[in-house]
Amino acid sequence: MTRFAGPGYPRCDAGDRAIPDLAQQPDRAASETESAHDLERLQRAIEGLVERYKALRAENESLRALLVERDERLRELNQRRQDALKRIDDLVVQIDALDGRLESSS
Repeated sequence: MTRFAGPGYPRCDAGDRAIPDLAQQPDRAASETESAHDLERLQRAIEGLVERYKALRAENESLRALLVERDERLRELNQRRQDALKRIDDLVVQIDALDGRLESSS
């Protein structure tokens, strides 16, 4: 059952909310249509932002994983470099020792 709650606003028994009579208020109909259009645009913009956010989060996660891999590789290469420098230092010490023996034997 519909009851009238004032000019242009019939009420319905479901929740007793006002239902605007858009035929009696054409300017209001246009305004509500614009509002609905604005809300749809806002909804699309929000959905676009959410999708972009999700894509950026996924890209960020991927880049962080790549960074971890690169850091590990860098640690390995630094360790190899230190090992090579130690071997070179040991060889220099051996060469110096051999030079000392050659000079003393001459």
